[in-house]
Amino acid sequence: MENLETEVLSVAEKLKKVRKALKLNQKDFGKPIGVGQDAISDYENGKHEPSNRIIYSIIKEYSIRSEWWEAEEGQMFEGSMSNISQRGNANSISSHNITTNINSKDEQIIRLETKVEMLEKEVERLTQLIRELSSKN
Repeated sequence: MENLETEVLSVAEKLKKVRKALKLNQKDFGKPIGVGQDAISDYENGKHEPSNRIIYSIIKEYSIRSEWWEAEEGQMFEGSMSNISQRGNANSISSHNITTNINSKDEQIIRLETKVEMLEKEVERLTQLIRELSSKN
């Protein structure tokens, strides 16, 4: 019988666990996805949450299995670990190359997620404005 009290890892913990499994430092981990060492550090320390686009890029770049990312079930990576480590250590992939390698369907998903994030921020801003106006009345 499964232990239902298993603690789910936070996004910060998952990122760190993936990076350490790949034996990469923060700079080399972020480079293929166009993210600097400072941002990776902030994500791993929980100072900032990575956007859905960044998470998607990390999952895609490092072949992380969706079952593992969502529920920590099964193997962390698709394929063999040696292939993933070699690709992660190559560090020669630019963010431009990554973008051109994402098929059009994936690009549409990323654009839609970005729009949703922007709309959520606008809703927050308008909600705050409504509260301010209501409190003046």
